[in-house]
Amino acid sequence: MTTGGFDPNQSHQQTPQSGGTAPYGQQPYGDQQYGGQPQFGAQAPQPQYQNQQSPYPQYPSQPQGGQQYGTPPGYGPGMTQQFSMPPQFDQQFGRRPADLGKRFVARFIDGLITGLPSGIVGGLIVIATGGSYAGVAIAALLTALVPVAYFVALETSRGATLGKQVMGLSVTGPNGENPTPQQSLQRNAFYLVALLGLVPALGVIGNIVVTILYIVIAVTISQSPTKQGLHDRFAGGTQVTQA
Repeated sequence: MTTGGFDPNQSHQQTPQSGGTAPYGQQPYGDQQYGGQPQFGAQAPQPQYQNQQSPYPQYPSQPQGGQQYGTPPGYGPGMTQQFSMPPQFDQQFGRRPADLGKRFVARFIDGLITGLPSGIVGGLIVIATGGSYAGVAIAALLTALVPVAYFVALETSRGATLGKQVMGLSVTGPNGENPTPQQSLQRNAFYLVALLGLVPALGVIGNIVVTILYIVIAVTISQSPTKQGLHDRFAGGTQVTQA
């Protein structure tokens, strides 16, 4: 029995402790078996990626400004080009061209508003003057000027006559605003054909011409993709629209 010092019968290798540092070239005994094979149920060491590129794909973060990554096509700045409005739709002013039927009803209402008073007053004047030329001329002036004054006054100030307001219609000039007095006068100038009644022999002809103009305007409205009649084109591009 030797006290202290070196015992030659004792192995020079130290028994490694669990979790300790193994000698160079050997695996620790605490977590693995001899031969370097991992024990059953032991967790394999995880690789460390310090200052190395991760093998997993990296996805870019969401850009600033609220736009999500990978925005589907059709929802960006070109959306209005991919989803265009029908050609009949007035994109500039947000209204559609008015239907011919609604315009006809609006004209009929306006015709009652202007025709009945002027016809009654004109007839009374003709009766009062005994059917003289002066009485007939005054009646012809009322028949021609009253509707023109009515349409010009309301279209330029309110953008619609009473009949158009009832039908939800409005008149716009080429710039999208209310027509100017000149534009409104031009689009309603066909009423002035009634002035032919100032000539006794042309009174009936004037009524026929006005009727023909109504038919021509209706046909040109129905054939126009923007529902602009001959009188609208004559006025420089006025248009009757509906919401």
